[in-house]
Amino acid sequence: MVGHGSFRFQNVWISHRKFLSVVRESWDQPVRGRGMEAFCQKLVALSRKLRSWNLQAFGNIQRNIQEAQDEMQWIQTIYDQQGGDVYRSQLSEARARHARLLAIENDFWRQKAAIKWLKQGEANTAYFHVLVLERRNRNYIARIKDDNDGWLPKLSQDDVEMLDGMPTEAEVRQAVFRIHKESAAGPDGYSTVFFQHC
Repeated sequence: MVGHGSFRFQNVWISHRKFLSVVRESWDQPVRGRGMEAFCQKLVALSRKLRSWNLQAFGNIQRNIQEAQDEMQWIQTIYDQQGGDVYRSQLSEARARHARLLAIENDFWRQKAAIKWLKQGEANTAYFHVLVLERRNRNYIARIKDDNDGWLPKLSQDDVEMLDGMPTEAEVRQAVFRIHKESAAGPDGYSTVFFQHC
């Protein structure tokens, strides 16, 4: 799911049973520096670890879906010809594997398109591809509006001092958990889901 280029955390990763142990193993590795410098170094190291783990845990999702579909059709053909409990059980397992892979692909495209209103069961990846391209084109912030739809003026000295102050741990936690879980990732590639989950 993640190829070469910039790192992007995939929200579907948190559903894998080994995800937290991969994060913990990487996070426990020592780095130089302290504070935010160490935090950033740990995120970079973790992104490398997650990239390689993704290939092992999820592989090429489109190829996996095609292989699962081919297997499901092959077993269906044998079951139609010969019947039997063994083939019925194998067919059920193949259908479940195919459905799991389709759900992973759906989650991948939903995150990439940043669609917050997608309901379970809706799947139209061509539509998501178009939305991703459109979103890239309008993802530029020129000005900021306030709560009353007016444009924000220059900051007052009080605003500057408040913004320069160090937030408390509770303020940071509250801010992180107020962000919608499917919001776009930051420049480090990590989504809100990562920080809320870990």
